Amino acid sequence: MSYTTADDFSAATSTTGTLTVGGQVSGNLELASDKDWFKVSLQAGTTYVFDLLGADGGGGTLGAGSKEARLSLYDTGGYFKESAINNGVGGDPRLSYTPTTSGTYYLEASDLYDGTGTYTLKATSAGATADDFSAATSTTGTLTV
Repeated sequence: MSYTTADDFSAATSTTGTLTVGGQVSGNLELASDKDWFKVSLQAGTTYVFDLLGADGGGGTLGAGSKEARLSLYDTGGYFKESAINNGVGGDPRLSYTPTTSGTYYLEASDLYDGTGTYTLKATSAGATADDFSAATSTTGTLTV
């Protein structure tokens, strides 16, 4: 007898997974090599913090033992931007990102060693990032030699 496990979220821009800034979602990597994608709407110039909480951060079982939870970010076209495997709560993945273009971005929950497990994904806004010095001859920045 053969059993199949349905995937809760696909690893593509057509995913049904959505995450709202200020909110959280839960998921499950059911099979080895599973990757779950979530759509998130971001505004240019605003810094966002994304946390993937698994075994280390108390948000699920992902990354337990010798496994390692991984959080990746993809741009509006579905192209890889960056990833993290630590820096967050209990050593779970945390990414900070400030987009230059507003739109729908994608977050991927996975395991570095193709493990399985449950997780919680959170998105928060750190607010608009002010430019401290302009890139023009009118800049207020000075350098003393």
